[in-house]
Amino acid sequence: MTKILTTDVFDDFRKVVKKEIKIRPGHNPKQGFCEGKHILNLASEFFNMATRIFEIARSSSVPRSYNVSYNLSKDDFFYESVSAHTNLVSMITTLALDFCYGYGFGGFNKNWPETADGYSYRDVMEVVRLHDIAENETGDLPDNGSRDEEEKDRQELRYLKEYLEVYSEKDKDLRINILRLFREMQNQTSSTGKLLYLSDKVAALIITLCLDHLDHSPMILEDSPYASERDRAEMEKCDFAMGHAYKASEMWAIDFFQMRNIVKYDENFFFTALIVMSTLMVNGKWYSWREADY
Repeated sequence: MTKILTTDVFDDFRKVVKKEIKIRPGHNPKQGFCEGKHILNLASEFFNMATRIFEIARSSSVPRSYNVSYNLSKDDFFYESVSAHTNLVSMITTLALDFCYGYGFGGFNKNWPETADGYSYRDVMEVVRLHDIAENETGDLPDNGSRDEEEKDRQELRYLKEYLEVYSEKDKDLRINILRLFREMQNQTSSTGKLLYLSDKVAALIITLCLDHLDHSPMILEDSPYASERDRAEMEKCDFAMGHAYKASEMWAIDFFQMRNIVKYDENFFFTALIVMSTLMVNGKWYSWREADY
């Protein structure tokens, strides 16, 4: 079990999240898990959730035994595949749904058999499983401002439609819901679509924090041919650098909170709180560039 705890992490969590709430007055801090507890009083719950999520992220690095015995690879540490990312997104999505609707959403929680916009747990999880399925054909293109987003969306939608053609006719309603929710995820046009979009982006950030903790930090040089203009703009803001190399975890946090302001979709602060706790657990402190926003 991953054990990460830094001094005063709970107090630091409350201080940072309180400031996040203050600078986003149009958003509403969620009463967590439908139990009437304000998010500022959920530090221990977010610590436990982050610990669980880190364990799922860590499993992405563990190779299967047949890789060695069947002469595929002798590496003892693997990095994240598209499918491993999807598994992490599913974990974060489940916790986000529990936070919004109460423990056991869509299962033993009979009060909320579906989301406020009408999606079942099966609908949501099917979109999670399939949201990157088109990368079987296209590969994983970097989300750093260098790709053609409209073309990517078209290719993803085409591939998904083709994939859904082999579903049973009995799954007609499921297929309709998958396509609708997938478009809403792409365009952030519904509450559940935004939740899935955020789960996807936050999973990418959390895996890099987990790799930092495991001493396998993803880092990029400022003169790397793979660095986009947005990457270099993020590097200029970073608190941490090793020579001329910068951590993906911090760059992607800058992207989330400032560059693309993805945080604007986090209306109940669940994803914000999760990032804050995960960052404090690994780094022991919050970022000065975000503190400047307060």
